[in-house]
Amino acid sequence: MRKNIFKLTGAILALITLLTTHIPCKSQFRYGIRLGGEISTATLSGHTSTFHLHHGSGFAGGLTCEYLFREEGGPALGGSILYSHGSAMEVVGPTGSKDTRKLGNDFLEIPLHLKYKYFFPSTKGIFGTFAYTGPSFRMRLDKDAPDIPAGSRRFQPGWDIGLGIDVINFIQLSAGYRFGLNDALHPGQAKLRADGVQISAAILFDI
Repeated sequence: MRKNIFKLTGAILALITLLTTHIPCKSQFRYGIRLGGEISTATLSGHTSTFHLHHGSGFAGGLTCEYLFREEGGPALGGSILYSHGSAMEVVGPTGSKDTRKLGNDFLEIPLHLKYKYFFPSTKGIFGTFAYTGPSFRMRLDKDAPDIPAGSRRFQPGWDIGLGIDVINFIQLSAGYRFGLNDALHPGQAKLRADGVQISAAILFDI
């Protein structure tokens, strides 16, 4: 199911891009700042009798940019460089135990998104919606607590999918979901998928 979602969203947006980018039009490049948060829905599987996962939330912030192929809407490319913190990476001992050990949860995150934007004609470009999908690359910056049975991987890729609104071509608000693409733990008794619900706000400026 996870792989089918990625293939379908990627194929649809890639097709839209191919069909629309050949039309002569005025493009637009914007840059700005992005702030957001993530509510973890991470899942732990495998041999988990000795420890379980404590869910939490985190935040992210950094620089972002967007290239819109057609100023009036259509396909666009977006990318960000973010510092992110948190997201339920705490391994706890057996149920009822007070033995808690934190996995590294400071990341450099680089999401690269393919978007499709639609501005409502009645609003004269003031209000629009968009859909996005694409990979998200996380590189862990800090260390795991010592003596964890299975430490976390430094590189944790994911795939994002979501929806958003664009207000006066200046403010973007979005909500989506991140699917962890690999086991976030080193090979061992348990497997961790670092999935999560994401929300963000961005302020963008024209060049």
